Amino acid sequence: MVHGRALSGVILWVVFCATSAAVDPAATKVHELTGSNFDSTVRNGHEMPWFVKFHAPWCGHCKKLAPVWEMLAEKLEGTVALAKVDATVEEGLAYEWEIEGYPTLILVSDGHRYRFRGSRTLESLEAFAAGGYRELPQESPQSEASTGADTFGGPDVVALSGNFDSVVRVPAVTVLIVFYLRGCGHCRDMEGTWGALAKELKDKVLVASVDALANRPLAELWAVERFPTIKLVRGGQVYDFEGARTVEDLQAFALEGFSLLEPSPLPPLEAAAKQGNSQDASQMHLVIGFVLGMIFAGCLWGLYLRFSRSSSEIQTQATKSTKSE
Repeated sequence: MVHGRALSGVILWVVFCATSAAVDPAATKVHELTGSNFDSTVRNGHEMPWFVKFHAPWCGHCKKLAPVWEMLAEKLEGTVALAKVDATVEEGLAYEWEIEGYPTLILVSDGHRYRFRGSRTLESLEAFAAGGYRELPQESPQSEASTGADTFGGPDVVALSGNFDSVVRVPAVTVLIVFYLRGCGHCRDMEGTWGALAKELKDKVLVASVDALANRPLAELWAVERFPTIKLVRGGQVYDFEGARTVEDLQAFALEGFSLLEPSPLPPLEAAAKQGNSQDASQMHLVIGFVLGMIFAGCLWGLYLRFSRSSSEIQTQATKSTKSE
């Protein structure tokens, strides 16, 4: 009897340790998408259609839809892939796909997108995803419709990408940069202004643009969180523009208005930042390994104590039995 209790205690302790140390991911057929994997998995939709939900964590309608979305993923597995995007985190994707409310449901198939506007019931969603979307007009994603040769603001604006650091770090040159998204309404509204500004400032200030979606790591390095974001770089210092986006106000800022503001230093080179992130990741792996090792050691120690205690109880019981005989 004592042996049975001891064995049961050991088994329970092992189960407790195993469940405490391991993370059991929720079983789900819904793919979590971010800016880093969205294009490669969804944009073309040639292998199979993708049905994507853009949601916000605080949205009541999104919370109500969540279990329905999971059931739909189960029913359509193998024919239509279901995904979700937290639009409050992935603002770039939300801008690009013109998300104006939550939840927004878009199905992508053969390079075209179809917005679902019906009742968000399992039956309606399944009928739409199974082929009902073909009755709707096709839309091409904005970033595919626009050619890479188009420069934001026109020919007088310098498009920056891989040449970014070599341009903005020239001490004698003043560079006025806009970080933009093709799908952003405010960005589209100011594109003409940016082109006119480039003409006005020609040979005085280099007016440039950065596609923040195509250059996401660069935008993150420069702490770009909303669009359009306008920054001026001069003499190794960065000045943020916060005024009205008119030609007059932007020109005044670029010529001398920036000097009235408190500057911030240039961010590190993009290559150096990537190396630093790699080192941080390596250190994090070491920390995680150490913590997991400590948890495992704690489990072993607990097993040892449990086994020792059980052995002592068995020995004590045996001694009492001998004495009573």
